[in-house]
Amino acid sequence: MRKILLLPLAVFMVLPLTTFARHPQADTIGMTVSRTYRTIQTTVIVEQTMDSIVSLDATTGENRISIVTFDTLIGEEMIETIDTTFFIAERVRYWSLESRIDAAMSLVARGYWQRDGTGNDLLSLDLRNSSSATFERGLSTWRTDFNWRYGAQTQGGEFRDWLKTNDLISLQSRYGFRASPRWSYSAQFQFETQMTRTFASVAAQEESRDNYLSRFLSPARLAFSIGMEYRNASPSQMVRLLVSFPTYRATYVGSTRASVKERFGIDTNEHWLHTFGPMIQLENRHNLTNDITLNSNLMIFADILHVDNPFILFDWRLGVDIRLTRLFSLGLETWIIYDPNTFFSTRMNGEPFVEPTRRWQFQQSLMFRFSYRITN
Repeated sequence: MRKILLLPLAVFMVLPLTTFARHPQADTIGMTVSRTYRTIQTTVIVEQTMDSIVSLDATTGENRISIVTFDTLIGEEMIETIDTTFFIAERVRYWSLESRIDAAMSLVARGYWQRDGTGNDLLSLDLRNSSSATFERGLSTWRTDFNWRYGAQTQGGEFRDWLKTNDLISLQSRYGFRASPRWSYSAQFQFETQMTRTFASVAAQEESRDNYLSRFLSPARLAFSIGMEYRNASPSQMVRLLVSFPTYRATYVGSTRASVKERFGIDTNEHWLHTFGPMIQLENRHNLTNDITLNSNLMIFADILHVDNPFILFDWRLGVDIRLTRLFSLGLETWIIYDPNTFFSTRMNGEPFVEPTRRWQFQQSLMFRFSYRITN
């Protein structure tokens, strides 16, 4: 009689378990769970879903939590233990966001500089922001960087006499499709301009607001490139190389002032300057010590669109960051540019030459800055 009663009881206990095992279930954090039998052991596996992934091999570095429970089934003349293991993985974050805000006091020395700002700074105040958003899924990577900076200093004895020393807005977006562990097919878009008007001096600024050297969208620089990208990154260093033959670069000047257009190599009746050719871009970051980081960004572009007058554009930024505390650091940056489409009017006796000349542009900055970084 006792055996007859135990048999229905065992069936009553096992039947719900077999039903649960054959149909995927959702646990408390919304992850899909399914069960398969191996003799008297029940193995619980977390299946891969659209927003989660699990690795059963701890050597891959994936985080996982293993919860082991033991269920006991009472059968005829024996007791069997079922070892049930739940593998729960953290949800994958396809997006990674980062933003860095800098407030700095800087000393700047320039030579024939047309990029942004004017003159040599005895001491200026700068605000900078660098933000990035990266999407990674499968073989695809999409990264967008947005940077801006603005700096000014007082001129003369009046505190109200401020002259702009730095002004830049930069947007870069690139997409990569991995072809091998180090190489990817890459497409990149760049946009760069400034926020406010640039004047040669406080006197020129006060004389007339139309005496500007450059302003928003005058110039604006656009670039679109397609090529192959090499990337090798580790906690201590990062190397990125982009090789692109079909690279399109354009300079746009929205101003109607002839002097502004001529400064950037654009005819009086035009607003655009188009160039096309191969480009090489090399980025490096090396942690020399725990507190000293070396950054380098080199770009070389050759224009072959104008066969009668081809040229090479050279742009190199080299910087050293020395961390003093978690929030304060020293920065030394050197920026060298050679752009044959940027002209300088050499003055003699207060009058410019008829023919503007091309020059190497040089800027060196020493900064003491406060930095705050935000990540997700």
